[in-house]
Amino acid sequence: MANLLSQFLPIFRKSEFTSVCEEPGYAILSLSPPEMNSSEVFCAIQKVAGLRLRGCKKVLLHDRAKNWKLDTASILSLIENLRWFDVFDVKAALVSEDLQRLSDLRFAETVGFNRGYEIQAFNNLEVAKNWLLSED
Repeated sequence: MANLLSQFLPIFRKSEFTSVCEEPGYAILSLSPPEMNSSEVFCAIQKVAGLRLRGCKKVLLHDRAKNWKLDTASILSLIENLRWFDVFDVKAALVSEDLQRLSDLRFAETVGFNRGYEIQAFNNLEVAKNWLLSED
């Protein structure tokens, strides 16, 4: 699996729309492309997989995109493809202040939970951080 990931790692390094801030115990990925689409989410998933390989297993993904171009079929496909990145043990908080996007993220949360991922959607950054850092 690590060999597969190493093939993709250069892709997200070129992304100017994803920034990473590593905090004690977790990392924040700030996603701010002009348009959030499957390709941008795929790059973020690659970044999460790279962080996991370095031992970071708690990630907060903060949606700050200008436009949202993900439908339920795209979200379902992206969650289905998580298995190729070996991120089952990553705890992920998905954050968006936009209520329509939050609805889509709640769908991703449900689909992810049903497939064994620890994912939760939030509309508040501080609440998401508290959940992410909580011990279950």
